[in-house]
Amino acid sequence: MSCITLTTDFGLSDPYVGIMKGVIFGSSPKTTVIDLSHKIAPQNIVEGALVIAQAYRYFPKGTVHMVVIDPTVGTQRKIICVKTPSAYFLAPDNGVLDYVLQEEKAFTIREVTNRKYMLKKISHTFHGRDIFSPVAANLAKKGSVFNSLGSVVKKYVRLNVKSAVTSKKHIHGSVIYTDHFGNLITNICKGTIENHKVSGAKLGNHRISGYVKTYGESKSQKPILLMGSAGLLEVAIPSGNAAQKLGVQVGEKIRVDI
Repeated sequence: MSCITLTTDFGLSDPYVGIMKGVIFGSSPKTTVIDLSHKIAPQNIVEGALVIAQAYRYFPKGTVHMVVIDPTVGTQRKIICVKTPSAYFLAPDNGVLDYVLQEEKAFTIREVTNRKYMLKKISHTFHGRDIFSPVAANLAKKGSVFNSLGSVVKKYVRLNVKSAVTSKKHIHGSVIYTDHFGNLITNICKGTIENHKVSGAKLGNHRISGYVKTYGESKSQKPILLMGSAGLLEVAIPSGNAAQKLGVQVGEKIRVDI
């Protein structure tokens, strides 16, 4: 079974996602297409990078992951295809695959330039339709297409996101993503925190005292700390929306006391 996942910031009110699926099915009608997310915040490359990095490992070997968060579509930015031992990733070269590439130890990157695998007419503003979709469909049908997409790329764009910093008594990080439930996801990973005892945290002007294993473990409506399924520290409010209640946005600093 061939499989393509779609991750975009297109939303669902416009026809763009449906059009891309039409192009894919027109070229590869037996391919399974799965909508990973189309509600990435507009032009939010970091959010898209987090979503695809959380999800890709749970799909069958050979899956093509198409990620179209592309604020500079139509410019000189590259379109790249990454081949790993388990999957293919098709995306603009803007850092949206950075977290995936940090996870993977072996990969090859090619710039997508071969017009053979694109639509005949290519617009300046909808490469998702004219380039990404037909290329993904061809990859899904035959993975060896990868070798003829274009030349090998050694350098690629990295995300400009600072890592968490650990001192003697604290771990300093920041909020990098807010999910649908309003949980505030930070850049403090499980490996950074697992050898320390957490006594609390300060997020903006808010003090957080609870460090728990599950959302339901706390019976209060106060903010809690926990390690989320993505392996990143979260601030949440049980049965509530932490982002709204605390008035915290992406970029806010957090200091975890250890």
